[in-house]
Amino acid sequence: MRMSGQTRSGDSHIHLFEHGFESVATSPGTSEVEQYERLRVDWGIGDALVVGYEGEARFAGNNAYLAELARTRPWIRPLAYIGPGTVPEDVARQLRSGFDGISVYLTEGATAAATEAALRGALPAVTARGGIVSLNVAPAHYGALARIAASSPDTVILVSHLGLPAVGASSREDAAAGVRRLCSLARHPRVHVKLSGLYALGPLDQDDAIRPLLRAFGPDRMVWGSDYPVVLGHESFAQTRAIPALDELTDAERDLILGGTLARLLERVGRT
Repeated sequence: MRMSGQTRSGDSHIHLFEHGFESVATSPGTSEVEQYERLRVDWGIGDALVVGYEGEARFAGNNAYLAELARTRPWIRPLAYIGPGTVPEDVARQLRSGFDGISVYLTEGATAAATEAALRGALPAVTARGGIVSLNVAPAHYGALARIAASSPDTVILVSHLGLPAVGASSREDAAAGVRRLCSLARHPRVHVKLSGLYALGPLDQDDAIRPLLRAFGPDRMVWGSDYPVVLGHESFAQTRAIPALDELTDAERDLILGGTLARLLERVGRT
């Protein structure tokens, strides 16, 4: 599914790792970033939010790597990974160095409280810059998401992978209940949902998750993301765009999801 009209596509969720992601092969002689640049051309993708991740030792230094790439590739809109030990001064420094926001993984029970505390400490600097918070969060920690959204209503939050409703779910009904809980957070106007990571929906059909979220958030608060290169271990890049629920929308609504809304959010960065 390519863009209709003249709106350029945008990708709200990719990763780039210096030594590549596990078991995801690139073309011979082609690096991870070079392969994505070819996909950008094929699919008419403009800017991409590059989600920093240093939650495992093998990915240490990812923030520095993204900063280096962004210096020569203006399409890279990097988000600095923050973990349980990140202090506000570190976040302010990353934002001054060119990051467009932060990447937070609030999915681990053992570190969730410390990660939430680090996120709260980071919010003033991110919000002052008009930056973006990319948040990986599962149903067990939606309460933290609600607290953050309520206490910082001007912060733009993008919830990755439809809120990972299948994480911790013991049945299709449990996962569907997770979708409903995320829908209830649409009352916070700066919370958006990434239409990404569909391979992680577990027992849910795509429509079980996408349709309720579209009704709750609307197409102007849902943004497509490929989850490159992680997704390539599960499906092709083309499959990330083959989403039947989007075919039922108007051209204007699809254009918002596939790039228009992300472009609007990125235009705010540094201007508030």
